[in-house]
Amino acid sequence: MPSYDWNRQRWTSSLQQYVQNQPGEYGDQWGTPDSRPDLQVVLDTWLQPFVGTGQTILEIGSGGGRWTQFLLHSAALHCVDINRVMLDYIAKRFHTPAHLHPYQTSGSDLPDLAPGSVDFVFSFGTMVHIEPPDIGGYLDNLRPLLHAGSNVVLQYSDKTKPKAAQNIHFSNNNALRMESMLCQRGFQVVRHDTELLDHSNLIHARLAPEPPPPLTLSTEAPVRVLAWPNYQAPQEILELFTTYGAALSSLPGFCLCMRYDPQHDALSIEDVAMLINEAYTLAKLEGDLELLLIDNELTMAEWASLGRSLTASLLLPSGAHGYRAAFSSALRVPRIRTKDELVQLLSI
Repeated sequence: MPSYDWNRQRWTSSLQQYVQNQPGEYGDQWGTPDSRPDLQVVLDTWLQPFVGTGQTILEIGSGGGRWTQFLLHSAALHCVDINRVMLDYIAKRFHTPAHLHPYQTSGSDLPDLAPGSVDFVFSFGTMVHIEPPDIGGYLDNLRPLLHAGSNVVLQYSDKTKPKAAQNIHFSNNNALRMESMLCQRGFQVVRHDTELLDHSNLIHARLAPEPPPPLTLSTEAPVRVLAWPNYQAPQEILELFTTYGAALSSLPGFCLCMRYDPQHDALSIEDVAMLINEAYTLAKLEGDLELLLIDNELTMAEWASLGRSLTASLLLPSGAHGYRAAFSSALRVPRIRTKDELVQLLSI
């Protein structure tokens, strides 16, 4: 498990060895947008759309400047790193422009900037080596520096991926844990890519608006997970119960909330109820499972109210894109993608 001391020693030594023995800029040995198509996607869709000439940008873990170079077209760029030698390196590399402000962190502390003054936060190649509690510290200290329109893009380790699991220097993180940390601190997940990189993920978040009152649900179960399948694809309903059903039905105090939207679901509520009953029967579940069908007409703001009454939501294939994805994001709760993530949630 990488610690702050490990990060200090590891990257200071890495930089010193590189500049003595290798040509080119430090950091490029792990790939650049020119040499790796996946990093070109990171540049094109996760960084450049958020960089503007009038912005104040904060980069956490600037390292040798592999990504800093694409953030320089801003009004003010605050580069945070745990190692002084890295900050000295980028100052020399970029000839110390007046708007580049280095800051050496001792852990998760950040520069003393005006509240609400940061427009964009970017971190790549750093939080893969920072354990979740320390990432939480960064998020706590970051939140006051943001405003409603700020964008935060972070890369982090995903130990459910074999390459991360085999790397002892990658932190013990995953998609559910990362979303949970953000949601608990008042962030809203805008986009979450768990496919592009083979050892890590990318997440885009913003500050969530002030939370509305919780929506009252007719269940006393303390654990409530929402699923909104495509009812015109009965196989997805069956897979919902066969994939998650055993874990759900074995837990006392659990309610599976099934969303039915009169405006978006073409079938009648009677037909939907019949499909759910048929899939439940075909899944041959043992034990009891409380089901709640939510058929209220909900505005986007009311979806946020619904989210305050939920523990999490299940991200089904039909919910990855389109209006289901937009509503799911408005819930502001962690999204479960696999059975293992559900088991992890239930064990918390």
